Amino acid sequence: MTFLIKGQKIQLSQLSLTDEFVIIVETNIRKNIKVDINCFGVNPENKLFNKEYFISDNQLSSPCKSIENINNNIKGNRTFKINLSTLPSSIIKLVFSLTIEQHNSISELEHSSFKIINNQGKTLAEYNFYGREFQEEKALIIAEIYLKQVWRLGIISQGFKNGLNSLLEQYGTKLDDIIIIKSEPKISLEKRLEKKAPQLINLVKKVDIQLQKSNLSNIMARVAFVLDASGSMSFQYSSGNVQAVLERIMALAIRFDDNEELESWAYADKYRQLDNVNIDNITGYINRLKEKKGGFWEILFSGIIQDLGIGNNEPPVMQDVVDYYKNTDIPAFIIFISDGGIYREKDIAKILINASKYPIFWQFVGLGGSNYGVLEKLDSLKGRTTDNADFFAIDDFKKVTDEELYKRLLNEFPKWLKKFPQLKP
Repeated sequence: MTFLIKGQKIQLSQLSLTDEFVIIVETNIRKNIKVDINCFGVNPENKLFNKEYFISDNQLSSPCKSIENINNNIKGNRTFKINLSTLPSSIIKLVFSLTIEQHNSISELEHSSFKIINNQGKTLAEYNFYGREFQEEKALIIAEIYLKQVWRLGIISQGFKNGLNSLLEQYGTKLDDIIIIKSEPKISLEKRLEKKAPQLINLVKKVDIQLQKSNLSNIMARVAFVLDASGSMSFQYSSGNVQAVLERIMALAIRFDDNEELESWAYADKYRQLDNVNIDNITGYINRLKEKKGGFWEILFSGIIQDLGIGNNEPPVMQDVVDYYKNTDIPAFIIFISDGGIYREKDIAKILINASKYPIFWQFVGLGGSNYGVLEKLDSLKGRTTDNADFFAIDDFKKVTDEELYKRLLNEFPKWLKKFPQLKP
């Protein structure tokens, strides 16, 4: 076993650790004092990734199950089960912290320890610390497991006099931002779908199969739907193809997005961000978009969606999407539907090149059209930081199976995800 000291850094491979292991933090307390021990995920900007990745008494597991509290802080001890291989790619650090009741201090702890244990139950490394090493501190960063080419362990042992809030400021957040109130278990997804959107049940199951095949089951991403509403798309709307595509994309968003919502835009000559799509409003969503008000001529010339016009003008909506997602902490997966007629190729290329440094991936889908221009030349588009876009066309949407559509949608995205940690949020 390796005994660790404050300030020490070591590669996990030097401890003969695999991606799966257990961390145990044990504290010995002189009197009846409450100690809280937490683990949370941090992104490349050294900020808390998401409050659902702050593992505490109220949040016993991360959504992807990569961090699990398996003893719920029994008698001042906490056991974390860790699986680094299934963490979202945008988490590059796990922080292990300890806080103590406000009217006490860490100096009141006796001998305490931080242990790393392999899957066979063998303790491979241990760091011992004592209350006498501190004074008035009420919170402590014990250690960090972080990715720097390879996964490493750093013993930090840094105290904070002002408690957890002061500690969290080091990671761009505060206590109010991470509080998760215990609640009754959510009604299962399938039951909610049965009630609100039964047409999605089988689609979600098919998404799950493709996510497993693509090794994306534990990925979190924000999903957006950008929709061509130019005049040439009239048949796609009236035939129900647009609603059908939306429902298939929504099934993907349910599995990727933490709030099970799909952000949505529509464009023609003008563009507009629409209401987010969710389980409650997806049935009949496209028909409601087509509803119009006003006189005969106003309605006639307003376009498929009122006031957007009938032409093709992709750059403004694309720039709006970039501005919306460029600071996101998790990947943004943009599904952009078009029937072609693209003519502002230089402007589109410029936006894609500029957006390549952000955590945004564009999946362009041609829907029964022609003249896709620059979208068909993405592989040769130079000057990008990452290959941030893919394109495929569907001549007849009704002939493409759900399985084939999900396979195409997720074709290039996994490759791009490997570059995500290096992109600037």
